[in-house]
Amino acid sequence: MWRLYTTAKTFSARPSALLGIENDWVAYCLDNAVSLLGNSFESKLMETNKEGKPKYTLDRLLLKEGKDSAKELEKWLGGFTQGFQRQGKAKKKRKK
Repeated sequence: MWRLYTTAKTFSARPSALLGIENDWVAYCLDNAVSLLGNSFESKLMETNKEGKPKYTLDRLLLKEGKDSAKELEKWLGGFTQGFQRQGKAKKKRKK
């Protein structure tokens, strides 16, 4: 979603337009979700510690926030997300 946010920002386009979403309600929800995440990350990336060094790196945010977001999503959807797997984490088929 971070990549979608930065691409939309670069091209001054709505995330939903980049993905070709035509349903107004779905487009609105996606645009708001992408905006919320992107603005949150940008805000955290600007935070500094007492020495003036950045508190967060993008990698840290993507890993930590991604895990926290998945937990929150699971809480709200109540097990609905169990069928989905993270990209690159697909289960390997066992050889017989």
